[in-house]
Amino acid sequence: MSENKHRSSSESLKLDTIHTTFKQVFEIKKNPFPWIKALSAGIAAALPVSLAYYSEI
Repeated sequence: MSENKHRSSSESLKLDTIHTTFKQVFEIKKNPFPWIKALSAGIAAALPVSLAYYSEI
């Protein structure tokens, strides 16, 4: 009987964790992802490759 009780508390913990995770996924944050920083990093990473490609042409 204690084994069944342990399993149900374990399942309850898993469901609680999943519920918390979904709440965090759909939460609207005050500080959104810094798009400008991400785009700048992408351009900085692609710049040397682009320069090498166009210097070969």
